[in-house]
Amino acid sequence: MPYSDGFRAFLQAGGQPVVTLDITWNGGLPVGRYCTTAMAASHGAYKGLIQEIQDPVEGIDPKTASLAPLEATVTVIDTDPPGSPNDRALEKILEGATDQHRVAAILRWGHPDLVEADWDVRLSGILDHWTFNGGTVDLVIRTDDKFLRSGANRWPIMPSEWPALPEVEGVQSQDIYLPVLFGAHESSNLSARGFVPAIFVQQPSENFERWDFVTLGWPPMDPTTVYRIRDGQQTTMSAGGDYSISRTIIGGKAVTLIVWVSGADILDTDTVQFDGSGLSELGDGSGIFITNPVTQLRFWLVNFGHGRWLSGNFLSEADSPIELVSWAEVEAYAQKYNLEGSFRVGGTVNQRTILDQINEWLETWPLFRPYWTAAGKLALAVIDHTFPQYAEEKGSGDLFFSLIREKDVSSISFPEDAQDLIKRVSAAHLFDIAGNKNWGSMDVQDPSRDEDVTKTIRMIASVSKFG
Repeated sequence: MPYSDGFRAFLQAGGQPVVTLDITWNGGLPVGRYCTTAMAASHGAYKGLIQEIQDPVEGIDPKTASLAPLEATVTVIDTDPPGSPNDRALEKILEGATDQHRVAAILRWGHPDLVEADWDVRLSGILDHWTFNGGTVDLVIRTDDKFLRSGANRWPIMPSEWPALPEVEGVQSQDIYLPVLFGAHESSNLSARGFVPAIFVQQPSENFERWDFVTLGWPPMDPTTVYRIRDGQQTTMSAGGDYSISRTIIGGKAVTLIVWVSGADILDTDTVQFDGSGLSELGDGSGIFITNPVTQLRFWLVNFGHGRWLSGNFLSEADSPIELVSWAEVEAYAQKYNLEGSFRVGGTVNQRTILDQINEWLETWPLFRPYWTAAGKLALAVIDHTFPQYAEEKGSGDLFFSLIREKDVSSISFPEDAQDLIKRVSAAHLFDIAGNKNWGSMDVQDPSRDEDVTKTIRMIASVSKFG
């Protein structure tokens, strides 16, 4: 994140910023401001001098896609003459009756000669924990990444919303989390039996026709092909003759269903799979379905991961924890190279976290790297040889790419070494009839070794098109 004009002018004029830490205490206490000597006289809600700080570094490790929060340790002097009001004031707050864990905290570079709007944010997050050291207190400030540990799947199938759930041996629909679909899923040149399993949600009777669940939301296109699977054999069903597609509201949620017509050759013991495409960026089902894999992940995070979209217009990105500038740049990169993807979130009884879903997406797209900004936003970068390299050695010689504060850098370079390059990659879905599930295979040719390596992989988020 670039410096503000005021902060940059302050530095160019020879100004020396000092460290400030503001903590929004619980229990009706005023905001606690802790700072160095240069700030204490004019900016002290509670007197407390910062003795030492371990400043966080925004960066990306090209060898791993793991997403770690930023963290800074601030050592605050917490002593005054015994008996004075400020003696151990910080300890009294932290050890008082009101819990102060996870209160908002912001670490900045500032100065009395600068308006606060121009102070530079080093880390905006929460007070995670603290340690008393006999006259000083170590305060650990970290990114608030709580939302990543919440459920990626929001809405399970419940009898209160789906009163005619099937009662068929071997069929479980209740408690499955409603899935959401992105991108194109087409099996005609592979298994030709439908890539996407539909969920049997309404058993036919005198009062009900059979329903199979397609996706949350209203895709702009109907499924291209619907298959009935009976005794391991697939049959292509007729749109209009055997079924219709319904876009409706159930339990307050916009959903898309396969509705079977009376007399269609479909049994309660049959399973249904389909090929088709996912959502567009318009809540009314118009537009073009999203193919850009970066856009798909951003859109899912804003509306289904962090957000609680049910129906109508999709949610505002401004209310999300996404750092929109970096994502827009990476989306443009994916568009430039014609990257297309597809994935499905949900459709199982297992509750998974948002971080799990991000990590699975990264298994398919390892060239992208998420990271936290100092402002506490989730950003995205791409490892690309066309951008300048900013590197410094960390730990035991591992290469670590740091993001320079004064550069709008959302991409980083990678060493030009044949051992780190791949000449050719080919991937294909494989359908296991006995296991009734899709696998994936990948052949990789290493130009430094002139040989192929074949590996079986999970392609949870599929590469639909590359280049």
